[in-house]
Amino acid sequence: MSHLRILMALVVRNLIRNKRRTLLASLAVGVGLAALIFTDGFMLSMEENMIRVATATFLGDGQIHAAGYRESLDAEKYMPGSDALLGRLDADPNVAASAPRTQAFAMVSSTAHASSALLFGIDPTREANLSKVDDAIVDGDYLDGEPRRILVGRIMAEDLQVDVGDRVVVTLSEVGTDELAQAMFRVGGIFEIGVREMDRSVAFVPIDRARELLAIGDGAHEIAISLDASVSAPERVWDAYSTVSLETLGWPDLMPQLAAALGMTDISILFVAMVLLGVVALGIVNTLFMSLHERMFEFGVLRAVGTRPTRMAVMVLMEAGVLSLVSMVVGSMLAVVVCAVVNRNGIDYGGIEYAGVTFQEPLRAILELRQFVIYPLWVLACCFIAGLYPAVYAARMAPSSAMKAYS
Repeated sequence: MSHLRILMALVVRNLIRNKRRTLLASLAVGVGLAALIFTDGFMLSMEENMIRVATATFLGDGQIHAAGYRESLDAEKYMPGSDALLGRLDADPNVAASAPRTQAFAMVSSTAHASSALLFGIDPTREANLSKVDDAIVDGDYLDGEPRRILVGRIMAEDLQVDVGDRVVVTLSEVGTDELAQAMFRVGGIFEIGVREMDRSVAFVPIDRARELLAIGDGAHEIAISLDASVSAPERVWDAYSTVSLETLGWPDLMPQLAAALGMTDISILFVAMVLLGVVALGIVNTLFMSLHERMFEFGVLRAVGTRPTRMAVMVLMEAGVLSLVSMVVGSMLAVVVCAVVNRNGIDYGGIEYAGVTFQEPLRAILELRQFVIYPLWVLACCFIAGLYPAVYAARMAPSSAMKAYS
């Protein structure tokens, strides 16, 4: 124990002796740690933002379809008697909201132009509790009880050269007969969700009117589900509503491109960590070797008076450890300061689309306890590994060569 105290005293003295170098080395390692924590927090914010935008805007946390519908988008594969299923969902404490939808490919025509569209029939009240279609209205009003109202996207409205109050004709095929059905609607509102494909090619009408045109009774092609915030295992909910005739999927299966993109964030963080830890290792090696050569005579004397090579190596490793501990404190404090400054206004990526999701709000780094435990431990391990080379060098140093090099 006394030997360790002596070694620790020597380590502290050596670090204090050249305060500027110690400060610069601590700052270099601390900046690397702060950058790693900030990157993780920013990526975490990006993940949560993308998932929230994708699920809350229109998709939902999950959806129920008739078996085989998603592969073909065949309007004939609908769920008859969907009201009974909705009643079951309403009684489920794991489900916060649910909304039935019909889907059909249609032609929307105005006096000026015509545009192909994916026509959704929605329940205005239920949809408002689940998605943000009502919040996306930029002109006019959301759907009400009027059956001949239609909502069109901003880009579609521009293509059709229509405004709120103008009339459009919707043409689609009846389910089962393939006969064309036409109906006239009046544009009640224009929405801008922020996803270009939806703003260009999606339209919404009341679900009762859509069912009438499609001749599917009380059927639905899709039921979107929003889960309660307390649900920790959504897969169990999906399994509960999956049957031979029904397919229930969560958002990762509904948007595989988003799930794949989010999976790449872990690889990105690992790559950034490798680069930053590599820089940290080089900085530690450089600092220890500079300190080693400055104290060459001291090391020679210690070896000459009988200090064991292992204790020489331990002293160098202890110096690396103390330096890393100081850097961990500096880096953690710096990470908190940087995140606090950035999070005041956030980083605005509004309007930028990635993996089918458009960012709609500023990103703010999310800090978690694990970031201040795992990454500092990574830095500590990296510093010890980087200190092995200088430690072995010091342990193998011959007293005569050390004292000769100093002279």
